[in-house]
Amino acid sequence: MTKSLYLVSGVFALMAIMLLGGCNKNTGPSEPDFSDPRGRQLNSLVDNVIGPANDVLVSRSGELLTATQAFTSSADAENLTALKDAWRANIRQWKRSEIYSQLPFLNRGLVSKIHFWPVGVENLEENLLTDEEINLPYIDTRTINTIGLAAIEYLLFHEDEDATLLLFSGNESRRNYLLALTENHANKIAIFKSIWDNQSPDFTSRTELGFNGGQSQLLNSLIIDLRITHFHRLLSPLGELSGQPAMPDRVETPFADFSINCIQENFAGWTLAYAGGTGAEAYGFEDYLAELGNTTLAPRIQAAIADIDTHLEELTQASDFVALSDLVVNRPATVARLADEFRVLLVLVQVDLASALGVTITFDEGGGEGD
Repeated sequence: MTKSLYLVSGVFALMAIMLLGGCNKNTGPSEPDFSDPRGRQLNSLVDNVIGPANDVLVSRSGELLTATQAFTSSADAENLTALKDAWRANIRQWKRSEIYSQLPFLNRGLVSKIHFWPVGVENLEENLLTDEEINLPYIDTRTINTIGLAAIEYLLFHEDEDATLLLFSGNESRRNYLLALTENHANKIAIFKSIWDNQSPDFTSRTELGFNGGQSQLLNSLIIDLRITHFHRLLSPLGELSGQPAMPDRVETPFADFSINCIQENFAGWTLAYAGGTGAEAYGFEDYLAELGNTTLAPRIQAAIADIDTHLEELTQASDFVALSDLVVNRPATVARLADEFRVLLVLVQVDLASALGVTITFDEGGGEGD
């Protein structure tokens, strides 16, 4: 098994441990203690970040479905462009929501059905050849690497515009598969929001220290997300985990050339979760550190965040924009620099912030540096 596969297995094993731990030790909701800054932080996260983001996520999935219905009814260039734009808007919002999809009460199977990569191209193409009716029940029984946002990306972007229009115009199975994919996606997003709506009161009441505390679970999710970006989204395509040459097909969105944008949106969601939102009502980890009298760590974390933000902005706004799949081959030092910037932030959060808060990290270093 390659190191990158160990990483993926380790990440999902961690999610299972967190989920089982949360289920076994759940003693039920308690009254929020708003005199405790942890309670203020958790409520700020839900009210200022998660709730509004979920509302947008539902809207974006509905817009994607509407655009798909228009395209599958009339597979022309205008409708294809609108559908691609709707897909980009949808994955942008999902990447911003990804950080809190990793909290232990979220069903990992559900999250994987929303977005799992890499897409299984051969399996997906086999699905298109079925004699069964291709509809929502059919899609709901497919493997996770043939559904979700990555599968939609493949269908829309893996060929140029003329070839894509030809494929859809002459193939009813392809149109039905795409439509059922987006219907399934909208359903899964609605379930995702419903779970959060139901679990938020319990989550915000978990002001205790320890594994079951909401702050502890949030910090662990922040760390998981940074590790996935550092190792899986950046080092794996570089070939650093396997000792192989660059592997551009391992970037997150290889067909749409949207991988850098995905990393940027994911990190925007990360910073919002860290800060507890924006504006005067926001209360996040920096505010909590101030309550503890720690005035030295927050500026270091902010400097690391600024380095990443600046670098991602340079990459996405460059007049000669280069996709991540090209960067890992032709400008690997640029990707390595970005990966190292994430490593710096990861160490600050996983070691320094966790220590300052007294939070126990609930996973080992499997899949990390030096393995």
